[in-house]
Amino acid sequence: MYYINEEKIVRNLSKISYRLLNFILYSGIYFSKILNLISEDNIKNLLPEGANIFNMLYENYEILSKLLYLEGIEHIQIFFNIIFDKLYELLLNTDNMNSNIKRDIFERNINKMINDIIINKNNNNNNNIRENLINQYNIINHNILKLSPKSNRFLIQESYHPLKYIKEYPLLKFFMISKKIDKDYFRDYFKEIQENQKKYPVINTYLEFEIRFGDIYYLNNINKINPFINYMLNKYDLNITRKEAKEKIIKNELNNDNYIINMFNNFKEGWNNLCNINNEINYLCRIKMKLEKINENDIIAKVLNDDGEKGNGMIVAGVYQKFAEYQNDFINKIVANLDDNTL
Repeated sequence: MYYINEEKIVRNLSKISYRLLNFILYSGIYFSKILNLISEDNIKNLLPEGANIFNMLYENYEILSKLLYLEGIEHIQIFFNIIFDKLYELLLNTDNMNSNIKRDIFERNINKMINDIIINKNNNNNNNIRENLINQYNIINHNILKLSPKSNRFLIQESYHPLKYIKEYPLLKFFMISKKIDKDYFRDYFKEIQENQKKYPVINTYLEFEIRFGDIYYLNNINKINPFINYMLNKYDLNITRKEAKEKIIKNELNNDNYIINMFNNFKEGWNNLCNINNEINYLCRIKMKLEKINENDIIAKVLNDDGEKGNGMIVAGVYQKFAEYQNDFINKIVANLDDNTL
């Protein structure tokens, strides 16, 4: 389609001018759509046939980034932060473009404004140009982010730590929007608490173990796996031979019982999660065995805990051994963070 043609020229507009105006225009359409200010039918009338507004924005952004890079601006945000105020002033002071002459004047002004930013006529050193642009960008960003806690914008944007100003403004919490605190936010806040290891040993240990991918996620599945394993052991322990266990299919043991079926489905989910974390397991000093997903068509030997024969039930034993190791590591870490007063 025409909008992804990087060589496209529109009248006397430079490529960068065209892409910038195009990006602004379609951004307006896109966010009008999000805010339900424009109908789907109207959007279709404004776009090429078969075009997607978001894809148009994305492709235009990529082309604009590439064109700016060729001019020594490596980050498009630098360009945006510097040019938008100037562009706003230009648009504000532009008469209605109800003639080709007025439109041509506007387009030439756009070209000149962009040209003045990109090409510093008083300095032919590209490195200095780039450095000046970055310095301007940093100054603008600093002014944007440097908000007084007494300003309305500061309150509306909630540009503060929830408890940072609680002493100075005790009622501030009543003007905050209640929102779900994500894990990263909680982790950052928790780090600021002095001696968090001793004050909150369980939380501290959990967060530490969570970073070690596998440990906590492994243990999270024990509640899904354990009920079905216990059910099968209670039913078949000492009541079936290994040979018989290899001849029976799990599906035939579910008996159309919704309670057992649900228990098996939970087991299957938990077991398959383990396979995604680690596809090998070993029991004691035995050779590693492949940890494979289990479904209704597998033999019941695969879900009966057994330490006497490699594979099948020994894999279950290996999984429970791993559960015990992770659980002991977790508890020992908590104990190590406790002091005598806590105990």
